[in-house]
Amino acid sequence: MDTTQHNTAERNAPEADGLTIFDDVHEVRDEPVAFVGLQLMAVVLSYSFALGVLVIILVPVVLALTLFWPYLPGMLFPELAGL
Repeated sequence: MDTTQHNTAERNAPEADGLTIFDDVHEVRDEPVAFVGLQLMAVVLSYSFALGVLVIILVPVVLALTLFWPYLPGMLFPELAGL
């Protein structure tokens, strides 16, 4: 099933051997450069905010687990530690 829309004159042309590049039928409206820049800035800021929050939450948790790792089994399971 051919879902692309091509000009019938171009499709039936003898030199159309499958390698001919057809013009795009579906035109895309150009966005103003400022709007595209604003969208790009919003994406960058949202990713930087999400990564910043992740680092602010994740780093202290990992640091606390690393520092208290030798004492955690005794605190969590005192009967297994022999206390």
